Amino acid sequence: MNMKQPSSFPVRLILVCLFIFPPLLHAQEFLPSWNDNGSKQAILEYVHAVTTPGSPDFITVPDRVATFDVDGTLVTEKPLSLETYFMISSVKKILADAPDKEISHSQKTLAEGTDSEVDSMSGKDYDQAFAETYSGNSQEEFSSKVVNWAANWLHPRFKKGVSRLCYVPMKELMDFLRASGFTVFIVSGSNIDFIRPFSEELFGVPQNQVIGTESVLKYKVIDNKSYVVKQSRIDVVTVGPNKPIMIEKHIGRRPVFAAGNGTSDPEMLTYVSDGKRKNMCLLIHHDDPDREYQYTNGELVKLANQRGFVIVRMKEDWKTVFPE
Repeated sequence: MNMKQPSSFPVRLILVCLFIFPPLLHAQEFLPSWNDNGSKQAILEYVHAVTTPGSPDFITVPDRVATFDVDGTLVTEKPLSLETYFMISSVKKILADAPDKEISHSQKTLAEGTDSEVDSMSGKDYDQAFAETYSGNSQEEFSSKVVNWAANWLHPRFKKGVSRLCYVPMKELMDFLRASGFTVFIVSGSNIDFIRPFSEELFGVPQNQVIGTESVLKYKVIDNKSYVVKQSRIDVVTVGPNKPIMIEKHIGRRPVFAAGNGTSDPEMLTYVSDGKRKNMCLLIHHDDPDREYQYTNGELVKLANQRGFVIVRMKEDWKTVFPE
C-alpha cells in the first residue's frame, strides 16, 4: 500500500527559523528560569546579533569566548565562599588527626573564628592560610579531598550541598551560550584545583576551561611513582588585574561576554567591554534576601552604569534561584 509522503514544508520552515532566529528558539529551551524582562531580552538580542550570519555584529565561533566568575556569580558566596568552608573543614581535619600540630595564626582563625572573623581576614592572611593548608597534597589527593568534602558538606542556612547551590538561571545562561557557539570559561579567585573537581558536573565547564588562583607546584617521585605536589606558596592570585592577565595566558583571546559580581571582577569586565567586537557584561546584583542574600558593591554598580553593563537583579530577573 502506498502511503502519502508528508509535506516537507514544515521541516523547511523550521530549518529556516533555526538559521535566522536561533537565539529566539533557544531561549524557550535554555532560559526558562529568567523572567521576560529587560535583562533576558538584552541577552537574547546580543546573542542574536553576534551569531546571525550577515549581521554587522557577527562574531565567528572561535572568537565567541565567555568568562564567568564563580562565587556570587554562579554559586552563593555568603556567609562565606565555598572554598573558605572547605579550608575550615581541612584545617579542623588536620588538627583532629594531629592535635599537637602547630598551625599559623591564619589557620587558627579558620579553625576557631566566627564567620565574621574569617570574612574579615586580610587577603594576605587568607592566601597564606590556604597555601599552608593545601601544601603537601598531590593533585590527585587534593581533588579527592574536595570531592569527599562536597559530598558531605551542607550550607549553614540553606541546608543544601554544593551541587544545589548553583544559580539555576546562570547555569541555563551558560548552556544557552554554548548552544550558540560560545566557549565558556570560568575565571575565579578560588583555587583552580578546588573548582576543577566539580566544574563539569555543576557548570558544564571542562576542567581545562577553568582559570583560578594557582599554588606553586613541584614534580616529585615518591616510592618510584611520580606526582605533582602543592607547595606552601601561591604562584598567582587570580583576582582584580590578574584576571585579564590569566585570560590572556590561558585563552589567548579577549572575551566578548563576561559575568561577575564582586570586587575581584571590575578589571575582567572592563577588559571585555573595551574589546573591539560587540560585547556584553553582566553584573549579578544580590537584592533578594528572602531567596538568597542582599548586598552590593556600590563602586561596581557605578562602573556598570557608566559602561552600560547589564545589571541582573535576582529579585526581578530570576524566577528561581537554586535547584528545587
